[in-house]
Amino acid sequence: MTTTTRALLPDRLLHAKGPFVSVYLNTEAARAQGWEETNLRFKALRERAAEAGAPEDSLNALEERVDRAHLLGDGLILIVSGSSVVLERHLARPVADDITFGPVPNLVPLIEWEQANPSYAVVLADRTGAEIHVVHKQSITRSIEVERDLTKQDVAMPQPGGWAQARFQRRAENLWEANAKEVADELGRVAQAENLEFILVAGDVSAVRHLKNHAADNIGPLLIDVDVHPNDLSEIQDELEQALSAYVGQRIKALLEKFQEERGQDDLATEGWERTMAALRMSQVGTLLISSDIEERAAFFVDADPNQCSVDRGALEGLGLGDVVEGRARDVIVRAALGTGADVRVIPSLGPEHGPRDGVGSLLRFDVRA
Repeated sequence: MTTTTRALLPDRLLHAKGPFVSVYLNTEAARAQGWEETNLRFKALRERAAEAGAPEDSLNALEERVDRAHLLGDGLILIVSGSSVVLERHLARPVADDITFGPVPNLVPLIEWEQANPSYAVVLADRTGAEIHVVHKQSITRSIEVERDLTKQDVAMPQPGGWAQARFQRRAENLWEANAKEVADELGRVAQAENLEFILVAGDVSAVRHLKNHAADNIGPLLIDVDVHPNDLSEIQDELEQALSAYVGQRIKALLEKFQEERGQDDLATEGWERTMAALRMSQVGTLLISSDIEERAAFFVDADPNQCSVDRGALEGLGLGDVVEGRARDVIVRAALGTGADVRVIPSLGPEHGPRDGVGSLLRFDVRA
């Protein structure tokens, strides 16, 4: 149930006209003096944007939202167009301070943060049912308790001995299994409603086994077993962090392996600025790959149609589609990808043997040579 990159962004941002001021700010919510420190760093960012030509109304709009941001989270992302805030995110984890002013918003750090913090659920299962905790952007947004009213005798494993032992044990196992089926049914509904990417399951061994056996097709592949038996979430924070990191890392690893495979066949992958932008102009790109610390350079796009982009101004001017605008290449190519419905994945900085040349590439929907 992977969420598309475009779905993570509000329509008002995707349809807004530039120029944009994009700010990323560590708001240090946990610190008693959070606002004083945050204010000093924001003032420095504001001065930098003003020197780059950012209009006063945009900077004032930013300052109004920054004023109480330290009370709402550890990180803040703001993007404004004119005096209108077109994106505002308060984050449960910090981001590195940054500000840019240009014709296209700076979306790479936002996409990278979202990519590292997907929506998932944690299930703490026991023989009576389970607690289901839904996590969005590192915050628990919903908790559900699925539990049947059972006696201690129903829950406990019968002690060995006596001719009725086998019958009692079967009865207990049947009750546990019925409980697990109720949990699985509820979990299926939650996964669909919340668009979960994966589900971490911890708790009683028998309860977890029955839950997996009754998981519907839509959630079976999402289940990841965390082999611990906690009483509550606070006892397994380290395990949850490790599982989340492993999931995110595995997704990037699989994406890069797919890229290397397609690049080797020389048909459904591109690498480098020119070939990737050419594929975007033909709406070929299914997934754009871009390095988080890609080298800065300029690129160009047609103001009336940002999907028409190139690192060569002349290539666009020859199309006669309208005014050609210069911007940062990373911003231009991400905006073009989103405009054509492509996903965007931020990848680590890699050598050319493992990643795309120049830190940018794509997996294609189709090969125009076919």
